[in-house]
Amino acid sequence: MADGQQSRAHRVLSIGEKSRRWFVAIGTVAAIAATTIGFLSDSVGVWQFLKNYEATATPIDTLPSNIALAAVITDTVIVTATSLPTATPSLTATPLITPTNTPIPVAAAPNERLLLVAQFSNFATDASYNVAGRIDDALSDQVTAAQLADTRVAEWPNTIGDLTAAKTVLQETKASLLIWGEYDSGRVRVRFTVADGGEELDWQRLLDTPSELSTTINLDVPRETQALALMALGRLYRNSGDSARARSAFAQALAEQPSDDDTLATLTFYLAVLDATASPPAFDQAIAGYSHVIELRPQWFNAHYNRGVAYLMRYWQTAETANLDSAINDFTWTLSIKSDYTEDYINRGIGYFARNRSGDLDKAVADFTSAIQYSPTSYHAYYNRALAYIRLDQEEHWMADLHKSLQIAPTFWEAYHALCWGYALAMKPDDGLASCEMAVSHDMSGASYDGNALVMAEAGRLEDAATDLNKYLAWLDTQPEVVSKLNNRPLYESILAGLHAGENRVTPQLLAQLR
Repeated sequence: MADGQQSRAHRVLSIGEKSRRWFVAIGTVAAIAATTIGFLSDSVGVWQFLKNYEATATPIDTLPSNIALAAVITDTVIVTATSLPTATPSLTATPLITPTNTPIPVAAAPNERLLLVAQFSNFATDASYNVAGRIDDALSDQVTAAQLADTRVAEWPNTIGDLTAAKTVLQETKASLLIWGEYDSGRVRVRFTVADGGEELDWQRLLDTPSELSTTINLDVPRETQALALMALGRLYRNSGDSARARSAFAQALAEQPSDDDTLATLTFYLAVLDATASPPAFDQAIAGYSHVIELRPQWFNAHYNRGVAYLMRYWQTAETANLDSAINDFTWTLSIKSDYTEDYINRGIGYFARNRSGDLDKAVADFTSAIQYSPTSYHAYYNRALAYIRLDQEEHWMADLHKSLQIAPTFWEAYHALCWGYALAMKPDDGLASCEMAVSHDMSGASYDGNALVMAEAGRLEDAATDLNKYLAWLDTQPEVVSKLNNRPLYESILAGLHAGENRVTPQLLAQLR
């Protein structure tokens, strides 16, 4: 689960911010399983997940290796050479012309997405159809409807015999996608080969009788091909960072109402990922999308995981603990299918930490420990477990985990903020000063001045503490109101009012409220 690019706009109870900050940093992996789910789950590879864990096969999966095309075209670019004359030329004869390549029939223009449709190999003995033309016309209409101005659909004049030939055409033409295939009286097969090594899609329809061939080619092939081609195109846009065009392509593909439930689930999944990673994120729509995917394909654990991520992220927007319950349920379901999923343990641990009911902190520690068991170099797991230990007031453990985190990742400055916070809650300002200074030197937003202000107050440096608190409250002013609610703003305002009056209100009782 692609990616620490989001702002700290949803800061939880000071210490919880560290946990939330990592949650954002992992990019809500898979998607966030598509991966780097970048895309939730997608970053880990949604299709590989489905293959590895025996979920229902999707259109993205290629046919079994024992199925091969009957026709093979070995060359798609023909080379012509001038024949040598039979007689020896005289010294005054015209020099021989150097052989040249035949011009490429179609090629992508600069900054253009070219979708090629090759002629289909025909093995039917008594029928012939212009499959490429039908696909070209239908797909061109959908590209126009999706307002993809930089995308063009064109026909390739030859048939394609195998994957090697398909890749050669893509390389020569600089096209983004090549659609090719074959048909006979009992089957129609359409293949989609993507440039730059993208995963190939493969669709086929087996016919009960030869009489079905006409209806399949005239109706089913254009409709299904449009959806799958637009899905492949959307993935290309997504991979290049163009979320707007990716969304247009996916939405237009879904509007074609493809008949295959795997295709419907896949397109809905991709749109949910885009909703979850939008700026600002649309978590309500993402959760609805993942829920629909789960209705269609209940065993797609990447949809369960991503929905859990969306619930968890929505909690930081709303402070409604029902989101934490739902997130924990989805993460628990996912772990029942994939018990070694490190990111899932971390995120469920964060859910327990944020909910903080009786026994939740122990469950959080157990989850972070499991994450460390499966990924011993996960400094994020050590870091989050340290936060739980800070809240449990187990100083020896949180110090060890944070130092281990920094040992693995020396540039992970958030660990210094956690050390600063831990020492502040332990009322050990002298031990915490260096870590606090490291944190604020790396975080120019003002969000890390909370722990620094507490340490300054405990050290008797009331004027410096007031300055730091003003910076922290100024940062809160730039955030949504829910952030102040989650961060006990009234307590910090009370501390600041006391400092202005020459009174230090940072007491063990107040620190207990912040813990």
